[in-house]
Amino acid sequence: MITAARSSSIAAAFCCATLFCANAFGQEETGANVDSKAPPADVDDQIIVIGKSPAEIRAQILKAEEAVYDRFNEINSNDEFDIHCRKETPTGSHIPRRVCQTNFWRDAQAEAGKATVEAMRGEFGPPASVFLGEAMNKGQVMTAEMRRLAVEDQEFQKALVRLGTLITALRGKAPTGASSATVLTAGALGTEPLPYGAAVVAEVQMGRKPWRHDLTHPTFTLGQVSGEIQQVGLRCGAQGESLQYERDVEWTVPDDWTSCRLRVEAAPGTTFLLYEFD
Repeated sequence: MITAARSSSIAAAFCCATLFCANAFGQEETGANVDSKAPPADVDDQIIVIGKSPAEIRAQILKAEEAVYDRFNEINSNDEFDIHCRKETPTGSHIPRRVCQTNFWRDAQAEAGKATVEAMRGEFGPPASVFLGEAMNKGQVMTAEMRRLAVEDQEFQKALVRLGTLITALRGKAPTGASSATVLTAGALGTEPLPYGAAVVAEVQMGRKPWRHDLTHPTFTLGQVSGEIQQVGLRCGAQGESLQYERDVEWTVPDDWTSCRLRVEAAPGTTFLLYEFD
């Protein structure tokens, strides 16, 4: 049995502006060309996102989106362009979602729905496509105005840059399917010993899949965990055991257990260090 012992630019703003328009129209995010001749933004309040978890960055993104919408609503030329967010629960679901739309898109959907019902009743009137087509045309006008305001209004520009920085940071932290690790063995650092006299140290970044590692020494521990360790298991030949993770606990494999493979399941994005000792 195993024993245990105790930086941003205006280019980012324009990319962000495209995302902003897509969300406002109730559409999917699309790519867009960037105006490289736009002047640089004043980013005195540039945020530092290094070390933030994806959940923390997503929370900041919501606040940054609200700041973008609020400023745009203040300075645009048409109240129809104003954007408002709400929570709604789709039909057949119990999970609410956040929906952000322009006034004109919300009104167009309502008119299109009304036209569809009237058509089903055999009543004559403009088809739903007329209202949706008008909304798409207004969307193009709004996009052009938003790009202009992103250059002319410093406060709006800074809000967009802030949002773009956060989105870029979140994409950079998005975990891949596979987990990865950098493994150092004793002597790998030349004359420098590994921390705590360890024989092996592995720096692990968890993806969506479990991380597996062949142990070469009998005692091991997980340290400097950032995130959530969900399950730790060990398989040594025909022997296997599920281990309950606890902070600062070391496990020692029985002498007669050989060819041991460690398996760690954790929330995507979790990082930790594995230490092996003689």
